[in-house]
Amino acid sequence: MKPSPFGVFSIRAALAALLVVVLVACGGGGGVPYTGVTTRPLSPEFSSRKAVAYGAYRTARNPSELDAEVIPPANLKQDLDLMLAAGFRMIRIFSSDDKVARQTLQVIVDNNLNIKVQLGAFIRGDAYASEADKPAIYAGNEASIAQAVALANNPAFKDIILAVSIGNETQVDFSGVRTKPETLAGYLRTVRNQITQPVTTDDNWPQQDEQLLRQALPDEAAKVLTSPDPLGRIPARTARVPI
Repeated sequence: MKPSPFGVFSIRAALAALLVVVLVACGGGGGVPYTGVTTRPLSPEFSSRKAVAYGAYRTARNPSELDAEVIPPANLKQDLDLMLAAGFRMIRIFSSDDKVARQTLQVIVDNNLNIKVQLGAFIRGDAYASEADKPAIYAGNEASIAQAVALANNPAFKDIILAVSIGNETQVDFSGVRTKPETLAGYLRTVRNQITQPVTTDDNWPQQDEQLLRQALPDEAAKVLTSPDPLGRIPARTARVPI
């Protein structure tokens, strides 16, 4: 699902981000050996900092207007100051674009703000795409991943970005960006090979999709942490892929 600042979607995104932090606190820490691979340790700040998902949009009335909205750095600074005042010291950003991600990171640096970031890379899904559409989808995803890698390796931002998350809700059957497990696994490996931070994906999924991702990563099986859904509906799963 492409992140939206509207209604239940923004609430759900914020709850999902907070759930990630709780799950990490419950057992996402040091290096855990798997077949041929060891997880990169998550920073202790994942469990010590209060976190929230962040979208910087204000004037767009629906998702179709997001691209046209201009976001000045002053708006970002005001948002971040409000979050700091509320006790939030870590944010999850869903993409690595220049308009939100790079600008937000630059505002944090320029103003020496005590905020850490879980950086995202938005990807479009190929599970239901036509063969004619797939080349454009893959090209866009590769560009998004390249942006995430560039930001994670930028000396100015490297200490701020604690982890990189590839995709958002790409495995659930209701997702508008559903991605084949083997495609997602390839993206995770590509990013992991180019940065030093831990790499993950954020998702809720039924058991069969967990098994599919494990099959796609036969030598790097996903470590899955389970917790009750914050809205009290169904068990929620957040995968932290150890690559």
